[in-house]
Amino acid sequence: MRDRELHQEVQRLPAWYEDVRKLSVSAADRNTHMWRKVEDDPEYQAMAQRIRAQFFDVGGEGGPDGLRKLIEREIERTVAVVAKLRARGIPVVFVRPPSDRDYLAFEDRDFPRERTWDVLLARTGAPGIHFQEHPQMQGLNLPEWSHLAHADARRYTEALYRAIEALPPQAATSP
Repeated sequence: MRDRELHQEVQRLPAWYEDVRKLSVSAADRNTHMWRKVEDDPEYQAMAQRIRAQFFDVGGEGGPDGLRKLIEREIERTVAVVAKLRARGIPVVFVRPPSDRDYLAFEDRDFPRERTWDVLLARTGAPGIHFQEHPQMQGLNLPEWSHLAHADARRYTEALYRAIEALPPQAATSP
């Protein structure tokens, strides 16, 4: 939801906005991890954070009412997609990966959990795994606030796997 809207907003951004730089490395098997420079170089990390932060105050068309309508529209679209997937016997589990510091503050401000995540789960009836509900998914290194450092990505993946395995049987397939 957020990325699509931000992408549309980027089309109208002033020329002084910085473009996103290299953040990750992908292997031939498409396994992707954070580029070491983002993890290890404080200046590059600060630049990545600055680039990320420039979108925090872009806002959407229509101000708070427009944002509220956007959230509602995206939730309704997701409800319809989940219903189609379930009709085909496809299980659905929502995952809220970690974010941190300024990025998390932005998300909490513009996309508060009680108006987004909680409503999404209630309307779809799908289970969700939210990083804030799992201690083993917290305290991870997110060098630019929204992507995991390589070593912590492995730790997070293991914790996510355990959380998915702990879901009650049929939780992802029944509304």
